[in-house]
Parts: sequence; C-alpha cells; structure tokens
Amino acid sequence: MTRKKKTDMLQGMLDLLILRSLQGAPLNGWDIMQRIQAVSGDVFRVIPGSLYLALHGLEAAGLVKAELGLRITTGARSSTN
Repeated sequence: MTRKKKTDMLQGMLDLLILRSLQGAPLNGWDIMQRIQAVSGDVFRVIPGSLYLALHGLEAAGLVKAELGLRITTGARSSTN
C-alpha cells in the first residue's frame, strides 16, 4: 500500500471516529479526543493538530458545524447550551 493510500485511509478513519463521537451530543474538541480514546480502548489517541485539521475538512464538507460556545455538532443538529 502506498503512503498516500495509508494517509487517506487514516484520515477517513479519523473523520468517521469524529462523526461517531458527535452522534450522541455536541462536543468540544477536547471531549471529542477523549471520547475517541475511550471508545477505542486507548488504541487511538488523536492529537489536537490532527483533530482540528479533520474538523475543518468536515465543516467545509457541511458534515459538522462549529458553534459559539466551543461546541461542534453534526450538520443535522441544532445549537447547544
């Protein structure tokens, strides 16, 4: 497998983990990182730079929405407290 394919696969995995983390409720970035680490049994540890790069991509694609109050939601969700 080429390096580009591995990178694309890992980015796709991170995107899916982020979207899955947001399925239950809107979260901030720190909470997303903690949830991914917890549900993966400490297999995945996301660093902030990777998380926020992925979130920007998901937001550009209309899949998540950043809201004032530092919460991130899926595109189908409304605002939080």
